[in-house]
Amino acid sequence: MSSRGDVALGKEGPIRILHVDDDPALAEMAAEFLCREHDQFDCTTEVAPEQAIERLREESFDCVVSDYDMPRMDGLEFLEAVRDENPELPFILFTGKGSEEIASEAIASGVTGYLQKEGNVEHYTVLANRIINAVTQYRTEQKIEQTQQKFRKLAKHSTDVVQIVDETGEWQYLSPSSDRILGYEPADLIGDIGFDYIHPEDRQEAIEQFSRAIEDPNRISSVEFRFDHSRKDWVWLENHARNMVDDPVIDGFIVHTREITDRKRHAQELQRQNERLEKFMGFISHDLRSPLSVVVARNELARAECESEHLEAIETAADRMEEIIDGTLAWARSGKVIDEVESVELSEIAGDSWANVATADAELHEEGSTVIRADPDRLKTLFENLFRNSLEHGSTGRRTTGEDHHADDASLTVRVGTLENGFYVADDGPGIPASDRDVAFESNYSSGEGGVGLGLTICREIAEAHGWTISITDGEDGGARIELTGVETRTEERT
Repeated sequence: MSSRGDVALGKEGPIRILHVDDDPALAEMAAEFLCREHDQFDCTTEVAPEQAIERLREESFDCVVSDYDMPRMDGLEFLEAVRDENPELPFILFTGKGSEEIASEAIASGVTGYLQKEGNVEHYTVLANRIINAVTQYRTEQKIEQTQQKFRKLAKHSTDVVQIVDETGEWQYLSPSSDRILGYEPADLIGDIGFDYIHPEDRQEAIEQFSRAIEDPNRISSVEFRFDHSRKDWVWLENHARNMVDDPVIDGFIVHTREITDRKRHAQELQRQNERLEKFMGFISHDLRSPLSVVVARNELARAECESEHLEAIETAADRMEEIIDGTLAWARSGKVIDEVESVELSEIAGDSWANVATADAELHEEGSTVIRADPDRLKTLFENLFRNSLEHGSTGRRTTGEDHHADDASLTVRVGTLENGFYVADDGPGIPASDRDVAFESNYSSGEGGVGLGLTICREIAEAHGWTISITDGEDGGARIELTGVETRTEERT
């Protein structure tokens, strides 16, 4: 059974009245006089309580006005039936058979109002006022209850725990969300000192921050600490406390607490990544520049002593290494892998990159071409690292298949081709075992003797910076195939 107050809560609206009287003429007359008294009244009449109960189940009303002396069910029995389904709906007993005994019993039964019919029409004015007062109070109570329910749900499902603690840190109140966030029901913590649940290494800082808020009422205490959760390991919490000791309602500190365990773990992982990055930068800056400087110096000495077509190639390769080192260091220091993307021809970048790699007798086969949006310098670095990975690890233990390969010492073939949403680099070397593919992009992975294991790591960083996905699968020739997807492409078949 519902009520008008439930439906129209928060706004004024018609007051729907259900008037029950076994005398149809009296019921209709009462309805007419009531509607004259107040233009917001909307009256519906019933002559039998049983029919009125059914109507209440089907429709919404703000108030019930009922006679007392009715066949089969008197007014108080009707009240009991109404209260069984809607204990708060205003119910006014309006009867011509009045007595102190009936009035006393009606009040004990929970009637909202009791009014005796009189021989003049003025009593309808009194009845109208009783209805307005009862409905106004009912709607107000409904609004209060709905507001309380709303705040109870907010408190229960909030990402914060709202608490009140005194100046010693003793819990006076906790919102229902404490069970989910702190691991304890509010009743389990009331009267306990919050500092006792803080990790010993974090406790002193929390006490000091809280003490400062006691000394300076305008200060908001903010602190992060580990908390002894009942169902988990130590969880990280972020605490904000405001001094409201002088407020007569609060008489303590309002504290907002939220869990930040995931954020802390992310920050710790970021710190570890930064430390690895610093090591990586040191490796590039020192361990690569030192031998490179020897190559450059020796090449200059060789030029002074003799002429050779190989010296210029050495100088070009050394210059390229210098570019790679400078570019990688710049990327690492700035936290960016790519600068600005533009439309580039895949086959052109692949060809230029192949020329910068010591390929020996290996062959590059380009299978289709496409135009993609990429940072050309970083794309070139990606290709060079993929080519070097194939060349370094594809020269030993290769499996050869097909008509082009009949011996273990056959030259390596590297293929670059297009995919529906990207491109690939494949070789016919030994490949990368399926068990190693999850870790192949880690910086410490290397399948070759003395390899530093950075090539595929750099490729992954460049791919992710572009928003691409990089993965490893088997090549058609039995080797490794590195696929890059999520790339906007426009394929042009080569002739």
